[in-house]
Amino acid sequence: MRSSDAYAELSGEDVGAVEAAFRFGVTSNPGFNAGMGLALARHLVRGNGGTVGIRSGFAAVTRGQAEVAQGRGVRFPGTLVALDVRMDRPFDLSRAYADMDEERGSNEA
Repeated sequence: MRSSDAYAELSGEDVGAVEAAFRFGVTSNPGFNAGMGLALARHLVRGNGGTVGIRSGFAAVTRGQAEVAQGRGVRFPGTLVALDVRMDRPFDLSRAYADMDEERGSNEA
């Protein structure tokens, strides 16, 4: 996201940038991507009882059943995305899309 002027306020703030990446419509490449991937993953795994985590720069952020955001003392070079899903529970895609529509509506208001 450092390459996009749309997120200049997050420059140098790794935890805020990673948290923003979980929101609907946030993308570093708006001409090519819609910014739905991580937002959809967050809603899917939360409904499934799992978690999605991102480690990037000094940030470590987890969303889903566990909600954690923290800075780390050691910089991670690049970005790591990890999913922890429940194999005994289905994904409710319709609920995830409804959650995203609700989130998008509250962001536009």
